[in-house]
Amino acid sequence: NITVLDLPANDLVWDPFAQVIYASLPSSYGPTGNSIAVINPSTGAVTATFFAGSEPTKLALDSTSKYLYVGLNGNGSVQRLNLPSFTPDIDISLGSVQNSGPNLALALAVSPTNSHMIAVALNQCCGTGPLEFFTDSTKLANSVTSPGIDQLAFASGTTLFGYVPNVVSQVAVSATGGTLTQTWSGIVDGNMFQYSGGLFLGSNGQEFN
Repeated sequence: NITVLDLPANDLVWDPFAQVIYASLPSSYGPTGNSIAVINPSTGAVTATFFAGSEPTKLALDSTSKYLYVGLNGNGSVQRLNLPSFTPDIDISLGSVQNSGPNLALALAVSPTNSHMIAVALNQCCGTGPLEFFTDSTKLANSVTSPGIDQLAFASGTTLFGYVPNVVSQVAVSATGGTLTQTWSGIVDGNMFQYSGGLFLGSNGQEFN
């Protein structure tokens, strides 16, 4: 059976510990906008909503389900929420570009070995900006400025993959941030990708080991 839930979610993330789905809801969704919805996947019911901040969009959950990171497009920041209470913890500023407004989180990923470290691919001046790294609210020294990246997946605590259609980037991650180590073009294509078990999967059907 397929359950359809009429919910204008900007992003979704699965919590394997709580066995629920979290969805970010825009301000346009009335009284419960600007919030995170908790969804029971068995019934399709929204069981709770929690205020997140101005225009929550991208979501990332750490490997222990202790922290939910939320990109706030209205603030140009990433808000970290403590689970399961959804209590605001820290707000991570993404900076701004002069005369162009705040940077936004185009993609978010949490290190699988350090719940306090995140990678953020920036939307800057209506396009892809650098890939930056933060430990808690501290921006790390090393970032990746090229090629553009709009999707992220950690393969391990020391390796991150980035993607834009037709281009795969491999990034080495350390306590000082990230360094580009290799790119592949024309290997996988499609608007989306998945990384699982050593395989990079493009939404057009290609599979890259």
